[in-house]
Amino acid sequence: MKFAILLMVLFSLVAQDNQPDPEKEIEDLLKRLKLTDEQDKTVKPMLLQMSKEMQEMRNKMMTLFQSGDREGIRVMMSDFRKRMELVDQQVMELLTDEQKLIYKEELDKRQERQRNRRRSPRRNK
Repeated sequence: MKFAILLMVLFSLVAQDNQPDPEKEIEDLLKRLKLTDEQDKTVKPMLLQMSKEMQEMRNKMMTLFQSGDREGIRVMMSDFRKRMELVDQQVMELLTDEQKLIYKEELDKRQERQRNRRRSPRRNK
């Protein structure tokens, strides 16, 4: 059962054909946050680096999946989740109260998308 869940997560990560451009999503988020120049200099690189790490993780996950390394996939997902939480926490520390509400709203949307991907099977187009 756990492996099936990991497979669904993996497929959702790999299924990029219907995924929005991460850089565009980051730019849209930054506009909604209305960051100061100083905040932008710190927050934008953090989010872009996280996006890059996510892409690298997808590639590594495919290799692990192809080799049948279930434990490797589980460990990688756990480590990445912790990394995302750390970056989110660091970003929140740099934001005003109003910006935190917007960012929290975006985090909630991200979690909902992840839950929906896990629930629905990938459809061939």
